[in-house]
Amino acid sequence: MEILLARLAHMIAAAGLLFGSPATTHKIDHARRASAARPARCAASHGSKRGVHSCRKARRRHAKDESSKAARQTTRRRPAPTPPKSAKSAPTTAPILAGSALPSASGQLVSTAPPTAPVPPAPPPAPPASVSAPSISGTPIVGSTLQASPGSWTNSPTSYTYHWSECPGSCTGLNGLQIPGTTGQLAYAPQASDVGGVIYFVVTAGNAGGETTAYSAATAGVTSSADSSTLLYDGTFSGSESNYPDVYGDCASMLSSDELEFTITNGCNPGEDGHYRTDYATPNIYPAGVPECTSVPFDMVNLPTVPTSSWFGFAEAKDTAANLAGWGFGVTSYYGGVNELQVEFNGYNNTVPAWTSTGGVPAGWNTLSICTNDANDSSGVVYGIWLNGVRQTFNHGPASGSQTLSGFAIIDDGASSWPLDINDYTGGSPVENQIIHGDPLVTTTGSSGLPPEPGGGWNSP
Repeated sequence: MEILLARLAHMIAAAGLLFGSPATTHKIDHARRASAARPARCAASHGSKRGVHSCRKARRRHAKDESSKAARQTTRRRPAPTPPKSAKSAPTTAPILAGSALPSASGQLVSTAPPTAPVPPAPPPAPPASVSAPSISGTPIVGSTLQASPGSWTNSPTSYTYHWSECPGSCTGLNGLQIPGTTGQLAYAPQASDVGGVIYFVVTAGNAGGETTAYSAATAGVTSSADSSTLLYDGTFSGSESNYPDVYGDCASMLSSDELEFTITNGCNPGEDGHYRTDYATPNIYPAGVPECTSVPFDMVNLPTVPTSSWFGFAEAKDTAANLAGWGFGVTSYYGGVNELQVEFNGYNNTVPAWTSTGGVPAGWNTLSICTNDANDSSGVVYGIWLNGVRQTFNHGPASGSQTLSGFAIIDDGASSWPLDINDYTGGSPVENQIIHGDPLVTTTGSSGLPPEPGGGWNSP
């Protein structure tokens, strides 16, 4: 039996060497040595059969206890399992400090610095402003050349665009028609298609704040060639005023050879009829059978509003025999309740104005002009009227919208000629006033079909 037990212990030890851990093998080997020693002690202590039996039972119980103890110790001391190779440890998250750099998806470092506050954009500059208007120099004749200046500007323009425009008569640069091919040109040669019209130069200046457009003054009407008109009368005022033989009233004073001032008060009533007036009339300067043009410069120094029931005249061509005016220049408030320049004709529109200016009476020196056929021609042709060299459009009566009149006799009593009368004549409800006349000019109608321009320009005496 001892031999069997010894073999069993040997087999258990061998199994521990093959399959157990080193610690288990060591424990089993220790139990085997203890079992081998115990039979001898048991045999020595118990000689009887009963003792042998008890000893055997003790050995078996001891072997069983040792084997269970070894198994329990093996279970408690099993090493921690190794995580699978596919498992990855979770990354450790460290705090991100402002201003540090982190890698982006592409591997480049990306700053985490806090964004700075945006700088507000600078306000745009004010748009350019015209200080002096564009201007044109030269004579508007087909074949000649006009030169333009863009004027001066403030607010630092960074760009300029300009072109020439043309108006067939009375208009402003704003509603003129751009002349094709003139963009960016400072010079322009009038064409045959421009004859009778006026020309403007238009400039647009721009910067980051916007654009502003300015217009030159209009040229005189474009002509096809140098004017071939003949001067019929130069109204320069002489010391004795002998070139005005028909003087009526004494409320005038000569300021210079180019200026005659009329100061009209209620004492200027030569006819004692309640009308305030003074007249300076020329000799018979309009020859029969010849078309004529007349220009009258004037400066309305002090003129109150003319009552609608009254009239104010400052120039007329008249028939001395019939004591009638064929055409007349004056001021009226009839249409708008404010003073406006007017042109009227004997026998047209019941002798109310055929044309009035708009926007009141321009300040300073101005020139009103007219061209007509022979006064004794019953067709009564009016070729046109001009204000400061700009042809006007009739805006009252049956010819409204036209620049010419015809079909009525301006003067029809058979007079062979008529004088020019420059005056200051208020009637109806007369008003005191002050006006200065410049030198009136009368010419035959030349090839240009235009009235004569005063020597100092349209806005001069």
